[in-house]
Amino acid sequence: MKRSNTFWVRICALLLTCLFCISLFGCADNNDNQEKPSGSDTAENTASAGNETACETTTDLPRLDFGGAEFRTISQESTAYDIWVEKQTGDPLNDAIYQRNLDIADRLNIKIMETVPQFYNELSTTVYNSVRAGSHDFDLVFGQMETTGADIIKGLFLNWSEINYVDFSNPWYTRSLIDGAATINEKIYAIVSDMSISYAEQAWMMVFNKKFAENNKIEDLYTMVRNKEWTLEKLNILSNDLYQDLNHDDLRDDQDQYGLVTKTDGCMLSAFFYASDQRFATVNTEDKTITTNLNSEKGLKISEMLHALTLKNSGSLNVNTLTNSKEPYEIFGNGNTLFATLQAQFFYKNLRASDLSYGALPLPKYDTVQESYYTVVDAGCSVITIPTTVQNTDMIGAVVESMSAYSYQKVMPIYIDVCLTAKGIKDEESVEMFDLVMRGRVMDFAYLYDGWSGWIFRTVDLVAKPGSFTSTVKRSERKASSHYLKVLEYYYKGVIAQ
Repeated sequence: MKRSNTFWVRICALLLTCLFCISLFGCADNNDNQEKPSGSDTAENTASAGNETACETTTDLPRLDFGGAEFRTISQESTAYDIWVEKQTGDPLNDAIYQRNLDIADRLNIKIMETVPQFYNELSTTVYNSVRAGSHDFDLVFGQMETTGADIIKGLFLNWSEINYVDFSNPWYTRSLIDGAATINEKIYAIVSDMSISYAEQAWMMVFNKKFAENNKIEDLYTMVRNKEWTLEKLNILSNDLYQDLNHDDLRDDQDQYGLVTKTDGCMLSAFFYASDQRFATVNTEDKTITTNLNSEKGLKISEMLHALTLKNSGSLNVNTLTNSKEPYEIFGNGNTLFATLQAQFFYKNLRASDLSYGALPLPKYDTVQESYYTVVDAGCSVITIPTTVQNTDMIGAVVESMSAYSYQKVMPIYIDVCLTAKGIKDEESVEMFDLVMRGRVMDFAYLYDGWSGWIFRTVDLVAKPGSFTSTVKRSERKASSHYLKVLEYYYKGVIAQ
């Protein structure tokens, strides 16, 4: 599809922003009148306003000089680019991160050291051993969200609320995390900001094959989304009865035709639950208890619908049933699938080389009454923590605030407009859909602090056997609630989990 003039205006606006923003911190008098997002994450500002107003939001940091101090980090191997790239390569995103680090290092007079990349569980062990030994090895940790949720209650990290220069009212911090998930008893041990590219990259969403849709006379999907008619039931109906055994081997394999290719692991199923505006559990701050939200008529209905969609629908393929390991986006790339679930990053990392005509969609809503489209970011994304053994918290606060502001203004607009639009998403309607997904990212207590012991991976049993939903919830609730109560004990009483 030919891009409209509006699309190119957005790209030109981005380029002009980069050319004419002389100073990150001097473009506006202050940011007191900036509209603050509520209930959703930073992407509404990043994706929609980032191009035209990149120079209008500034940080109020004073001029600081940290005397050439080293700034040291450890990060997940898979998302090390959140904080470090080695050199300029000509890739717009890589070079924006590289320039960000140069500019911040110069402004604060620090030396940003190459991050230590490790596999997420190895990173967890390294940080634990470092803190327990009393060593100041790292100033920041970019750890996997799932594992960090468990590590926090081991007493490894500082309270962000006590760190100077960090202002969580600014739009470069994830609102739903700061407002509801991470802040308990005025304490915040893990944050996400626009420093963390992975928090955008790993958002769950969908892709569809335009030619497939046209050949099967599927109604306009973009209009369906805009009219708030894109629901789980609609996805189930549209993907049904589209299976064909293309290679005639009498097996449902990755070479056949499908209406939907997805998976039934905990992260994907949790994304469907959250897309249906179904939260797993909430904190009762008055009596410091946990309420499980799943044991409800809606929770049961969602489980039944997901069971029908992923396990019973004749047109669906659940890749977890394949003998060979394939991701949904890989099978979608064959050109024989109408819909597939995927993370945002796979649009430009994998699909951009495809000749397919495809479009982006949010995950479907629960029903037409639900007002908004929601999603979660995969629990493999990075969250940011400060080890208790650090020696200069002022430097850390200044670096995080500066880098987050810079990323909001100059890195995320490039990510959205260049990497995704120019390389991955091929029509302006899909850019609109992607903006919807970014605005709809949510985070809550139960998701952030899952720590491998909460609800995320228990959804597999809920969906596999909806007939025993009530008993499964009750059985799982004892274990999940016991874990979440340990989190509350740490936040309220300082009780360190063993």
